[in-house]
Amino acid sequence: MTPPSKRRRDEKFRSSAQKREKYTAIACKERMAAVEEQLSTLMEHMKQLANNVQDIRNTQKTQGYEGNTTQSPLPSVMTNTARKDRPARPQFIGPTSSDYNFSMAKNTLRQMGIQSEDLSNQALSLTSPFPSRAQSPEPARQYGVLMDRQVIQHGLEVYKEELHPVYPYLDLDEIRKEVSILFSRHENDPSEMSDRHREIPGIIKLILASVSVLEARGKTAFAQRLVDSVEDETNAILRQSEVSLPDLEILTLTSIYYFHCDEPVLAWRRIGNAARAAIEMGLHRRETLERNFLDVSMQTQALKVFWCIYVLDRRWSFGIGMPFVLHDEDIDPALPTRHCEPYLRCMISYGQICSKVWKAVAGFTDINSINKDTVNYLDFQIQQWLEAIPSSLQLIHPRLGNAAQNQARIPQMLRTFLYIRANQMRIYVHRHHILSPNSIAQNPSAARLVIDIAKDTIHVLVHLRETSTVYETQQVPFNYFLVSAFSAIFLGCVGTFVHSVCAIFDNTSTLEGD
Repeated sequence: MTPPSKRRRDEKFRSSAQKREKYTAIACKERMAAVEEQLSTLMEHMKQLANNVQDIRNTQKTQGYEGNTTQSPLPSVMTNTARKDRPARPQFIGPTSSDYNFSMAKNTLRQMGIQSEDLSNQALSLTSPFPSRAQSPEPARQYGVLMDRQVIQHGLEVYKEELHPVYPYLDLDEIRKEVSILFSRHENDPSEMSDRHREIPGIIKLILASVSVLEARGKTAFAQRLVDSVEDETNAILRQSEVSLPDLEILTLTSIYYFHCDEPVLAWRRIGNAARAAIEMGLHRRETLERNFLDVSMQTQALKVFWCIYVLDRRWSFGIGMPFVLHDEDIDPALPTRHCEPYLRCMISYGQICSKVWKAVAGFTDINSINKDTVNYLDFQIQQWLEAIPSSLQLIHPRLGNAAQNQARIPQMLRTFLYIRANQMRIYVHRHHILSPNSIAQNPSAARLVIDIAKDTIHVLVHLRETSTVYETQQVPFNYFLVSAFSAIFLGCVGTFVHSVCAIFDNTSTLEGD
């Protein structure tokens, strides 16, 4: 028979255990409700961001860009011109692509048994290309304006305003001069231009195609037909035994066109062709360059072409997470940059930092085990680069209030590009802190830093959208940074969510074991 005192102790223990279980269940329920609310909020933010991006894309696509007050003479009839051979998303998801972040987040949720299709579909909608358009008849006569002097002049002006500041490698004055000469000689039959100056028609067509994409806010049948008409020439460049400087200009222009059509894989492929051809010409070595180009002005032009290819080689590679062609150890350290525009010089030094970041985050080493000293060193270099940018290209941050409101379009565009590029590279350097719930738990402050940097990028882009028309014509590059920043926030929030759920169950197990 059990003594009364022991029965009382047992009853007291059972009562205490029942109360503890009751309170534990209530606490777990409350914490799970809070976590579910956070996840719901995240989904709403994602949907809102997706809608905002879609609103930008749905802006009237047939109007001329607001930076030019003249009516665009370029054909604006748009059609669904998606190429049948257009690559789908790469089978390999590179570690610097936005898709990689979204994929990591989905895997984390899946491991918790959480179906994330709604969430991931919202995310992937941000990275989708321009929406398709219904097929529209386009009169053949519209292509007859290709060699119309007014069309070419307009195209060159828009290119100079919108694209040349970002890709400053073409000698536009020389191109205008060549066009004038060719028109004066072949006024009655402009189609003969290609007989005397083979490269000029191809360059002009690609300039007009790129401008058409900018003004229409997406691909046009006019633009695609122009590019298709240069396709034979482009293929011939890749097959011939020797390449020339104009050949590199055509390959680079084609790459730029594909990028602004939101076809990053094609852009990456074509700039890779240009990079290999540049090495073949010896543009990466000062001695070879000076021997092959005796004229100083031609040396300067060759250097601008090479350095622009160098910058784009890295830019497109980081965008899709694929390796680049030009490596710093293969480039002559004495190769001059002084003749390049200030923006291009900034991008060259940025590219050199990109090389170091790539080795740290995109190699075969474990991303989660990046040496702390390496992280600090790279972060320091990025911030030093940002501080060394000339004052004329320093961003006037939105937090400065009215000072950031009234800026000229192009300087504001270049300042924004440089600033958010620094942010993006810092995200790559610190991203290992948000790759998993365990990473976040080990260093919450470092994880918070990544999220704060990404939020700053979005803040800057929202301000740009509200205060300038430049976002309208530069949707693809700015949307790329927007999606990249959001993917980092998404990855961090998912990791935090899973960590919170795990903490709840850990606490429950601890209480039940007491």
